Amino acid sequence: MKQLYFKGIILAIFSLISITASAVIVDDIYYNLDETTMTAEVTSGSSVYTGAVTIPSTIRYKRKTYRVISIGESAFDSCNGLTSINIPNNVTNIGNLAFQYCRGLTSVVIPSSVTSIGVGAFYDCSGLTSVSIGNNVISIGNGAFEKCTGLTSVTIPNSVISIGSYAFFGCYGLISVSIGNNVTSIGEHAFGDCTSLSSVIIPNSVTTLGWSAFSGCTSLTSITIPASVTTIEGLTFDGCTGLTSIEFLNSVIGPQMFSGCESLTSVTIPNSVTSIGNYAFYDCHGLRSVSIGNNVASIGQGAFANCSGLTFISIPSSVKSIGSYVFKYCDALKSITSYITDVFETDLYAFFGCTNATLYVPKGLVDTYKSTADWSSFNKIKEITDSYDVNIDGSIDISDVVSLVNFILSSSKTDGSYDVNGDSNVDISDVVSLVNFILGQ
Repeated sequence: MKQLYFKGIILAIFSLISITASAVIVDDIYYNLDETTMTAEVTSGSSVYTGAVTIPSTIRYKRKTYRVISIGESAFDSCNGLTSINIPNNVTNIGNLAFQYCRGLTSVVIPSSVTSIGVGAFYDCSGLTSVSIGNNVISIGNGAFEKCTGLTSVTIPNSVISIGSYAFFGCYGLISVSIGNNVTSIGEHAFGDCTSLSSVIIPNSVTTLGWSAFSGCTSLTSITIPASVTTIEGLTFDGCTGLTSIEFLNSVIGPQMFSGCESLTSVTIPNSVTSIGNYAFYDCHGLRSVSIGNNVASIGQGAFANCSGLTFISIPSSVKSIGSYVFKYCDALKSITSYITDVFETDLYAFFGCTNATLYVPKGLVDTYKSTADWSSFNKIKEITDSYDVNIDGSIDISDVVSLVNFILSSSKTDGSYDVNGDSNVDISDVVSLVNFILGQ
């Protein structure tokens, strides 16, 4: 029994040795070898790699051939003298921090064999000016290209499903990004503080926008939110001070989604949108007009707070809840038109600081509004005059002025529905009446 037991131990140890990876150096590159799969991983070592480095597709060690399939964690970490790297087509994975702080690296071609790029794989490779991402990469890890300030453009292939948090954060030189049409999630701060980014199209495949996904992208001027987006974690475009145009195709406007977007002058929220998140347009000082679609059911806390340039706004009948401080310090507001017939109490101080504006309400409901908090805080509450809804869209705003002016400039002037002031003529005096109504005068 003792002899058999002793032999069993020897056999077990021999078996363990035969499948355990061993570290070797071949041509100045460190590898871990796996004799079970006959594969090798480039691993970290004490050498400081410089110049151009070529990783072979196979290596020979003790008369055996190993396929190189992975670049391990921190393999080339802080190799500032590394100027170029040739990655073979066998490699399927680039490990976490594999090339972080390789600031002399100027270009990288990631072959089509690679399926994943690890966390911080190229973190702070500030000299990197171009990167080609292979068309089989499925995921780009958190911080994979964070602080690669030399990158000017990136094409993310259709194979990619997820872009990790901070993936391109702080890439100040990045001007344009092409996002593949299979990406479903863009992680938090993924393109945050990419201050030169002027062009990006969010594809229809994206369902989730993480916190601050594009915050601080001060050069962005326009953006379209596709219908596929159902989850918005917030602060998506916070501080995008150059943003002047937004197109919504989706159903939700997330919390603080456009806070601090000072160049926005007008916003049209379409019927597809059902909710406006807390502080969605907070501190948008340049915002002058907002058109809210007829399916919005809730307006979150502080949604338009500190929009000091906002002059008028219409609230559709679909709205069922209005949060606290929604219009706080909107000092320039001249008129608010509410089409709500089932009048409800708003949250505390919804109209704080703007109650000198004129509140226009549906016919027969002046007394109801006067007795309902926080609507009762307005000094002037008047009935809506139907004739002011020139384009018959259920709201009275700048679009009615545009329709009226276009009608006056047209050859046909016989339609009485454009006679806003009821004097049997359609002329500039109707425009003045309509503008004064909108401004609460």
